[in-house]
Amino acid sequence: MAPSTPAAETLILTPAEMAVVFQHILGPTGAEGGLLGDLDLLPPALDAARARLLERGLLRPAPDRARPQTFIAPRARALLGAVTRPMMLGVLQIMRPGQAEHGVYFSWTPDMLVCNSLDPQGNHRLEPLTGLEAMADRALVECGLEHFKPAPAPLPASPEAVGRGASLRAVLMTVASARTTHEKVQGLAWLISAGRLWLMAPPGQRAGGAGPKAAPAAGGLRALLPADLRAAILAAGQQAVDHTQAVLAAAAV
Repeated sequence: MAPSTPAAETLILTPAEMAVVFQHILGPTGAEGGLLGDLDLLPPALDAARARLLERGLLRPAPDRARPQTFIAPRARALLGAVTRPMMLGVLQIMRPGQAEHGVYFSWTPDMLVCNSLDPQGNHRLEPLTGLEAMADRALVECGLEHFKPAPAPLPASPEAVGRGASLRAVLMTVASARTTHEKVQGLAWLISAGRLWLMAPPGQRAGGAGPKAAPAAGGLRALLPADLRAAILAAGQQAVDHTQAVLAAAAV
């Protein structure tokens, strides 16, 4: 079970500021292989970002002021550590016709659960969440499903037609025990088409868990309500956290 979130503020970081955070927590070599390398940021941009983080109190200067070194401020360690080194990661990818793909990331450690999303300017919004229930709620909000009500139109002729008519597609991947030999990846996918919300079953599995109000499954699809999808997202997150906690407990023995 995910812990209650300790008192922590929501942080807005520019890409350069995030890159500096990655440098501090993962080290220069680790950062170069991830966000820092992807952004191709030059030293002046990183120096300016480091200065802003110092002004904001998210970085602290080293005790020896003669050495130009900084470290993550204690008040930000749990949040920034969860984002850069999650033990369980949830990746939500949202696709709409004619729009760029939108990603939201949920990072879990025993200390904190954080939602990492991008604002219209490309800045990272790092928001502590109270637990997996809040993660499931946020996933629905990001997909615009918090107030969705089915408006059944005639059923498409085939599951393929359902997919072709989708106005939204979403995939949630959970990575339990991230970066360990016990890493476990699972997926959950859904779409909106023909006025309905559909859960997509992985190959070889039936689309289940949709509750008594769900329509019969057809071609790996099952119509369901947002409350049913929320329960499925919550269950997926809980399974990933339970697996991670089991691996941590075994390692501590």
